[in-house]
Amino acid sequence: MLDSFLRRLKSHFNRLVRLQTSPESIALGFATGTFFSILPTPGFSIVLGAGAVLIFPKISKVSMAIAFAVWNPLVALPLYIFSGEIGDWIFGESVQGEFDFELFQKIFHFSRKYLVGSLILGGTIATSSYFLVRSFVLFYRNRGKAGNRGGRSLKKD
Repeated sequence: MLDSFLRRLKSHFNRLVRLQTSPESIALGFATGTFFSILPTPGFSIVLGAGAVLIFPKISKVSMAIAFAVWNPLVALPLYIFSGEIGDWIFGESVQGEFDFELFQKIFHFSRKYLVGSLILGGTIATSSYFLVRSFVLFYRNRGKAGNRGGRSLKKD
């Protein structure tokens, strides 16, 4: 199972570095997709990503889709748990806001804890993924140019 996951991951990254766009656009698309995937909004993250692409058209749509594939709900599940731990560490176990209904009180506490933890964790992982993906794309493309004698160029003419 791990071998299959690693093969799929390698395939996604090979496709990523071959995109005909700037390394920054590829990295920004992947980082944005990573951030939205880590937020505790399963299914809604794609809508957030589509909104980001409409607002910032230079974001690579393909690299964002690859990030959504990499950070699928099964991979992100441990991150959701860790986000809750971060929220507990920040807010503690006590509830800060008060509502008249116990259900609203529980929803408020649960949402606040996971949202803040996910924002911190997602921002950290997304920022790291931007620099990692950008470096990886630059390295791969430079390696391809050095080893490409008479072959097809990665740049569009």
